[in-house]
Amino acid sequence: YALKAFDYDATDYLQKPIAVDRFNASVKRAVDMHLLKKEVKEEEGEHIFIKSNLKKLKIFTAKIKWIEAFGDYVRVVTEDDSNLVLSTMKSFENDLSKDKF
Repeated sequence: YALKAFDYDATDYLQKPIAVDRFNASVKRAVDMHLLKKEVKEEEGEHIFIKSNLKKLKIFTAKIKWIEAFGDYVRVVTEDDSNLVLSTMKSFENDLSKDKF
């Protein structure tokens, strides 16, 4: 069963009888893995996908400087670039977190 468990991303495998030290080490390993995965997600940051010039682009919300409405289009200005997107400001608003914009 141990080899099969790792197919499901198991962090450890315990056999009965379970020693307390071995159990604690297993729990610590699982917590460390969880914290590491959480850090990686936070580093990547929140993002949205937009379609501009027939391309799908990943835009990190932290890099957005401002957003302008141009009728049925929205210009998204970031630290690196500016993209024109076929979208209304209202529908674009739904993709962004309310607490940051």
